[in-house]
Amino acid sequence: MHNVNCIVPAVLLQYLYSFLFCPSISFISIFHSFLSFIHFYQEVLSMDYSSFCSLLGTELLNLLPPQTRISQEQIRKNNGVLLDSFCIVSPGSPCSPVVYLDPLYQDLQSGVPISDIVFSVLKAIQKHPPFSEDGILRLTDPEHAKPHIAFRLISKKANKTLLTEVPWLPFLDLAIVFFIHLSSDG
Repeated sequence: MHNVNCIVPAVLLQYLYSFLFCPSISFISIFHSFLSFIHFYQEVLSMDYSSFCSLLGTELLNLLPPQTRISQEQIRKNNGVLLDSFCIVSPGSPCSPVVYLDPLYQDLQSGVPISDIVFSVLKAIQKHPPFSEDGILRLTDPEHAKPHIAFRLISKKANKTLLTEVPWLPFLDLAIVFFIHLSSDG
């Protein structure tokens, strides 16, 4: 991650270097470019979360295959935590990667260029999952799914909303919730 306090001085040094060692470039041209950079940089750093999500989604759609869809969703995690995410649906694929948005926005606020964020997301979603698409399709068969079913104990009190959305069993003051565990060999 970039430190915000270091980026502007580094860029200023690049422009100063251009002025000193590239005599064909005028001072006014360099100064104008630097002011444009500062203006853009301030816009990006002051970008609100909603604008960031919109820009990121648009940039991703411009770079992904034409039939790809991106939906912004809130994913409910343990203990009532809601995480904003993009669900990226590719045509013909039985699984869709999920990209959590809050850490990416924090990266932007720390000075990471939006283009770097876009390409890090592209790199992450283009990795093949550690399990085969055929293996995912086989999980629709209950007999094949049984060995992959796992459970975890969670607090009933802290997860009231989640427990209205998923199957669960009571256990003392806890709840047993189930999930399908996917691994690289399954």
